[in-house]
Amino acid sequence: MSLLKLSEALIRTRTSELIFTRGQTYYQQGAVGTLVQRGHNSIEAEVVLHDSLRYYTSLHILDKKVVATKCSGCDTEKWCEHITATLLKCLYEPTTVEQRPALESLLAPLSLPQLQGLVSSLVHQQPGLVNAVEHLLLSYPSAVGETTMLRKFDVRKVRRQIRVSLSYGFENDLAWQFLIKTSRWISLGDLKRALTLLEVLTQEAVRQWQTYRRQYEYEDDGFIAEFLAELDTLWAFFFLASPLATAQQEYHKQCLTLWEQELSPLQLPFQVALKVLEYEGWNYAPLQQILQGGSDSSLWEAEADSTRVQLVKTYLRWLLQQQRFSEYLCLAKHQEYYLTYLQILFKLDKRQAVQAGLELLKNKVLRWLNQ
Repeated sequence: MSLLKLSEALIRTRTSELIFTRGQTYYQQGAVGTLVQRGHNSIEAEVVLHDSLRYYTSLHILDKKVVATKCSGCDTEKWCEHITATLLKCLYEPTTVEQRPALESLLAPLSLPQLQGLVSSLVHQQPGLVNAVEHLLLSYPSAVGETTMLRKFDVRKVRRQIRVSLSYGFENDLAWQFLIKTSRWISLGDLKRALTLLEVLTQEAVRQWQTYRRQYEYEDDGFIAEFLAELDTLWAFFFLASPLATAQQEYHKQCLTLWEQELSPLQLPFQVALKVLEYEGWNYAPLQQILQGGSDSSLWEAEADSTRVQLVKTYLRWLLQQQRFSEYLCLAKHQEYYLTYLQILFKLDKRQAVQAGLELLKNKVLRWLNQ
């Protein structure tokens, strides 16, 4: 019976020619140790290149398909040469796999003192593990909910949590949990707390980016841009939720502009938030006319297409989050976001959605015939 739904062709599609060749060489040289299957969902192996260079790989499996991988020598879940070597051994030597108990089964019989002793022993053997333990402990507040954080907002503690989490990468779950909390606080109208968290998140993101650039000549792998894009959206949400005096608007504009400069050479990470400030949120006359059911072709006409698209998506997301469905439908229809327009309309009034869909289809056919 095959261990995985796997083929050499599939492995090649997930790797470059260079990576595949390296992995194939490691496998042929016998660098991959025993394949260990724990439970039904994971396979582990040790790839030994020489005595002082070892890599630990793991494959997460679902329905005999590899859905995620980890390698101690790689920062991402891409199929590196060590993962490739492990997969080739799974493909060509499936009968060599050794069944062992899952980690949960190994830990289940232990008492709390025994677990504490086990962790202490591991940290003593590998001192670097203490940082990983600290990181996991810091993530516990988000795991048990927001109640503790809502009762007492300790800025210094939160800053430390964010700093530690970002040191593990911008894709870190704990850092994203803070983005989620910020979004909830804005939605609930807790704007003072949301603003504090927004500022800390932004400051620490800038700090971590500069550390990466200075120490590692780090280039964005996509996770930083994704994190900053969500942060940009949350700043825009804050401005949409909070009518600001002119002096406050100018202050936030200066802060965001300065942070953009410090995030160089990343391209305009706070562009949407700055544009929302520039157009004074909801006070922009063409937008007001459209939200009231009218039409105005001058909506953000001075902006590039990409900027206009981001602005539309941000306003639509906020309107939907606030359940301002009537205004959402007006803006979505005006900007020809017909699919989302019909989806929301269908939830509100199925008959009207069907009629609107037929009307849109009729108009589209007529335009096509007139071309």
